[in-house]
Amino acid sequence: MTLTHKQRLLIALKRSQAYRLPITTHQLMQYFLDKYLSGAMSQAFFERFDLDAITWVVYHKPNEPLGDYKDSLQGETGFLEARRVWSDRRQTFS
Repeated sequence: MTLTHKQRLLIALKRSQAYRLPITTHQLMQYFLDKYLSGAMSQAFFERFDLDAITWVVYHKPNEPLGDYKDSLQGETGFLEARRVWSDRRQTFS
């Protein structure tokens, strides 16, 4: 029986056993993609090796009425990199 990516993930979340598990990697380096996969994108890596990629999405949105703004020095965000948000407000931590 062939399972879909979603079915395998649901089985794993139920702590049951599937014939393979969803996977993610935090060490997929652009060097590896360039050297061994002709510069393929991260998603192409998972598709080529028939792996179920778990994609992490983090989005930070500035609260402009409170004086928050995007970091103008941050370039294009990469894989697993969040958009940086700055503020001129001072915060006190106890």
